[in-house]
This record gives sequence, structure tokens and C-alpha cells, in this order.
Amino acid sequence: MRLLTFLLLLPLFVHSQKFDGYVVNNANDTIHCKFFIGTHSVDEKIPYPSTVCKKVKILTDNGEKMTFKPAQIKSFFIKGTKDCDLKFVSLKEDDDQFYQELIIGKLSLYKIYFTSYGNEFSNGVIMKEGKLYKIAGFGTRKKFGWLIEDYPELYDKWINSEEYKLNQFQELVGLYNEHFKN
Repeated sequence: MRLLTFLLLLPLFVHSQKFDGYVVNNANDTIHCKFFIGTHSVDEKIPYPSTVCKKVKILTDNGEKMTFKPAQIKSFFIKGTKDCDLKFVSLKEDDDQFYQELIIGKLSLYKIYFTSYGNEFSNGVIMKEGKLYKIAGFGTRKKFGWLIEDYPELYDKWINSEEYKLNQFQELVGLYNEHFKN
């Protein structure tokens, strides 16, 4: 029985990597550490962010193992992944999970991650005026349009033309925030 359990759990240990980074706790102290993150089975530099969305496990420079949930820290930053460094934050509007921070502004853009049947997925989440809006599924164009309707030119291009595709949220949020920058 122990051998069977070991063999079933082995892939979880084999496909886990330690990445450098740091945590910012609620007292604004920075803790330099290594993160334990599940990774892609072929390339260990590709993390699975869903493995750190509900809690994050770290090893401090002092050798102390710690686990944090979203309400316990402000943010964490993971360095050395294949494509880019990753910043995750806790949001007071939802302390059940960490959000990957992409853009901060009048519209802020985040990603949330989840797994289904062994595959990893993500959804965009927009924060406007202190409220979170998941941008996924049916009605995405209309829902995002509602969030940018106070910028009529961009709204019109988004709703009434094919100039922007459904996967261009980062670009659109950037244009929206630039327009309202003072």
C-alpha cells in the first residue's frame, strides 16, 4: 500500500521546482525565499501558476519552511520562469485566492488560474472602481465593452469592429488607462 501511494505521488515531487523570489507580508516586510511550484513535465522552467493560487509554500533564506494564504500576505514575486517573472497579489475584494497582477490603473487587469481534468486554464479579471469582473465565457465582448464605455472611441472599436480580438485585453486595458492618465 505504501509503495502504491509513493508511486502515485511521485509525479508531484518530480515535477516541482524551486524558483527564487520574495514575499511581501502584511507589515510590508520583504522575505527573500525560494518557492515550491508545480512545473510542466517537459520543461521545469514553465510553472503551473494554479499550484500557488490558493496558498504558497516557501523556503526562506534561513531554511524555514512557511505556507501563506492570500489574507496573510500582500504579494509575492517569482523569478526565473521561462517566459517572464510573475507577480501575484492578495486583493481585499477576494481573499480566497492570489491574483497574477498584469496591469494597474483605472482598470486593473489580473489573471486567475485553475485546473480541470489535469489541464491548466486562466481567466482574465478586471478591477474597476473596487469591483472585480471575470472576463471569460459567453458575452465577453459585451461585458468588457460595458467596462470601457466611458471611453467611447475605444468602446466603438471593441464592439463594432473586428480591430480587436478577444485575446487582446492587455492591449485594450493599456490603451484605456493611457487615455485616462493625467
